[in-house]
Amino acid sequence: MGTLSSSLNGTYALDQRQQITSTAPVVDLVNTVGNPPSLRLVGNLAWSLKGWTVQGTVNYTGAYRDPASVPERRVDSWTTVDINIGYRPLAARAGSPIPKPILELSMFSTSARPSSTGLT
Repeated sequence: MGTLSSSLNGTYALDQRQQITSTAPVVDLVNTVGNPPSLRLVGNLAWSLKGWTVQGTVNYTGAYRDPASVPERRVDSWTTVDINIGYRPLAARAGSPIPKPILELSMFSTSARPSSTGLT
């Protein structure tokens, strides 16, 4: 029947404050372009049997702000899905002294699908 495995990983950033000088205002960088979003999640489900592995991964990134644009805009959250199929020949499995050749076919979502309306 094979082996089934799953995982769920996530991060939630409360704040990441920056103050350039002692007299400058304190700025929270979380949820701004080029900095960590407040919420990121990655879920994974994989099935393996006789050297074959099929795996699906869902990635979620929370909304963030682009303060450099005028006027400032919001980038909505998005979700992507990745699918991977791989095969390891018998010689490449655990305990083999032979180098580990792997054949893989991967499909990654090519565009981010906003959870709601995209840029606002």
